[in-house]
Amino acid sequence: MRYILFLAAIMAIILAIVLAGCAQDECKGEGNCYFDKALSEKNDFYCSKIKSETLRKSCYAERAIDSDNMQLCLEINSSYCIVSVAENRQDAGLCRTISDSHWGDTCYKNLASMTANASLCRSIISTDNRDGCHMELAQNTSQTSSCFFITAPLVRDVCIGSVAIQNLDSNECYNIQDIMVKSKCYNKIAVAAGKAKICDSITIPSVREECIKGIKA
Repeated sequence: MRYILFLAAIMAIILAIVLAGCAQDECKGEGNCYFDKALSEKNDFYCSKIKSETLRKSCYAERAIDSDNMQLCLEINSSYCIVSVAENRQDAGLCRTISDSHWGDTCYKNLASMTANASLCRSIISTDNRDGCHMELAQNTSQTSSCFFITAPLVRDVCIGSVAIQNLDSNECYNIQDIMVKSKCYNKIAVAAGKAKICDSITIPSVREECIKGIKA
């Protein structure tokens, strides 16, 4: 009789433990639930319970970013994670650890924009992305110096023109090679500043007339 009571007690304890475990697992296998709990409770354990490999990796990535854990970013091989930590730390050196060229370019571009450091644009592999980085930096800093590192001639001229117009500095228009872009540069600054003399620098007759009319209007 005592043996039976002992077994009953043991079974009751085991059942209580199992039921307690089930009660504690509010997510019941739902991946998004574990994801949310991992972030809200700042606990990586919940990420490990996610069945979907993609969602599980995203969970670890977000936890790594939140806790500034670069080692975890590397362990899960997440370029997005590395870029985010690099941005949070403003550490461009971490961009070198990224093997994916797209994410590597994104890392340097974002850090260049955040730190106003044109040298980081020059570390970008893609020519289009590199030119875009210099263009954005020039416009953000209102300085044409970054424009001169742009490879594509027309893009370089547009960059110089946009900053010149932004600063209402007609002297910068002189550095533009494309005649039409240069003429429009002088035109927009002349009209905005109300200075007819600037119109004289325009070599395209129709644009020069438009400039003069724009000031008189």
